[in-house]
Amino acid sequence: MKQRALTAFLATMAFFTTGMPGVLHAENPQKTSTVAQVGSEMRQSYDEIAALSREQRDEVVNSARQELHDLDANIDQLQNDLDQQWDTMSETTRRESRQALADLRRQRNEVAQWLGGLRYSSKETWDEVKQGFSDSLGKLKSAFGEMRDHFSSSE
Repeated sequence: MKQRALTAFLATMAFFTTGMPGVLHAENPQKTSTVAQVGSEMRQSYDEIAALSREQRDEVVNSARQELHDLDANIDQLQNDLDQQWDTMSETTRRESRQALADLRRQRNEVAQWLGGLRYSSKETWDEVKQGFSDSLGKLKSAFGEMRDHFSSSE
């Protein structure tokens, strides 16, 4: 269905850009209805392509939401691991772990803000917001990995 809509849209655009409408003037009622049909198919194709774009956006947003959920679970697990080791940590390690977790949560909130932007961005800002979300998520994942590595090696 989606492929058919895209093909119809592209064929219609090619038809109108090659100068063929000059052949279909209103002198012939049968040909006039053909122009109307083509216009109707073009509108239908456009609507189907717009729906496809919304579906793709929804897929991206749902995937991003799942990634954020998974990172939340990993941050919670890291917090639990640190809590279990709290009594054996030095004061410096405790301070560093509190600061690192606060930084992770701040970065996580930034990712959540970009996710909100993804959900409600316009077509004009979609690429910018998507890139901002991707960059922010990458930084959070990197910071999480560094923290996990740092505190795993200091056990």
